[in-house]
Amino acid sequence: MKSRFTYPNSKQLFILLISLLFLIRDTNWFMYTAIVLCVIVLAQNHRIDIDLGDLLLFYSSYRFVLSSVGNAPWAFCRGLGLVAIYQLGKNATNSDKHISPAFVIAPAIALLLRGLLDYSQLTRDGFGELELWPEWGGEIINKSEHEYYLVLIASLLVYFMYYTVKISKTGIIGILVSLGAVVLAMCAKGRLAFWSCVISAILVGIGIMIEKELYRIKAFRIATASTLGLAAVIITLFATNTFGLHDSYNDSMWSQEGGPIYNSRFDMMGQQINVFVEYWFDKTGTKDNDPALINGDGEEVYSISNSWLQTGRKKGVVTMLWAIAFSIYSIIRLVTAWKNSLDPNKYVVISAFIGITFLNTIEAVIFNNVAFWALEVYLTGMLCALYKRGALPKKWDADILLSYV
Repeated sequence: MKSRFTYPNSKQLFILLISLLFLIRDTNWFMYTAIVLCVIVLAQNHRIDIDLGDLLLFYSSYRFVLSSVGNAPWAFCRGLGLVAIYQLGKNATNSDKHISPAFVIAPAIALLLRGLLDYSQLTRDGFGELELWPEWGGEIINKSEHEYYLVLIASLLVYFMYYTVKISKTGIIGILVSLGAVVLAMCAKGRLAFWSCVISAILVGIGIMIEKELYRIKAFRIATASTLGLAAVIITLFATNTFGLHDSYNDSMWSQEGGPIYNSRFDMMGQQINVFVEYWFDKTGTKDNDPALINGDGEEVYSISNSWLQTGRKKGVVTMLWAIAFSIYSIIRLVTAWKNSLDPNKYVVISAFIGITFLNTIEAVIFNNVAFWALEVYLTGMLCALYKRGALPKKWDADILLSYV
């Protein structure tokens, strides 16, 4: 059996972890470290892999930073830093040029540890009762921003389940850690980790079911029918308020902001899109000429819980369109990698990408903590690597699978 880590791979992983620590404390230092690591990786591989994603990412990042600081050299460096992170994702492979789960699990664990430091503040301030509390560095931030650090590990639950069933029972450890992150967030009345976990599990689970043709197995069809039947019964009991289920829901955190279906965030997104239609050619997007949005409480607000729409509001519609173009490119890479790659470890990348993209969809992450925008960029690079180098042997026995871990 092949070694899990060669020296160059371990070195890349070590520098990546250092980069994440810099990212957590200081975004600018992370960009510098990413550039250094990218140079090391390119020197080892003796090649550079430039594609459309590099160009879209660089220009959207350049416009974003330039509109903030007005300093073209600094905007160029920040854009180059994000491209370096994208290149790191493309090169986050082991010595055999196959994806290693460690390059996703390592940052997930690093971020989890950082999140645990934040949540430790709650033990003395009233666990789950505060909307705002200090992060580990001392800055007061909203509870949802604390929860960002739990999303990536929570999104990997479905991968750990797949790993446990198909490869090794040691995946149970990952299952427990992912569920622990979800429970921790819920104890603090957070919902992001839960929904990231659920959405990743559903989408990746459906993908695995189709790809492996599990629907042909009778036991699987029976289990699926039973699950759907149970869900129908629960929905009926909920709709009829049997046992007071609907009342309990209305009194819980799950109904806040209108719940998952009629959430006021979605209504505000629609309002913001209407604003863009009215101010289509406006390049600034500041609130001086951008009407207020009305939230679920009837209050005027000047921000939107969506990274792309908030970019358009604050940095202009054109910059938003460039950022959206890169995200569309990322989704295309997701689909092609999922379809064409035979690497079983692709599920760790796909699960993580879905979770982080969901986070960017319902939170203005790029403004609150650019670390998680950088993570999406990094994962997109890994999807490119899966698409280009993911053709593995079709015989998936245990020895072959473990040789890629």
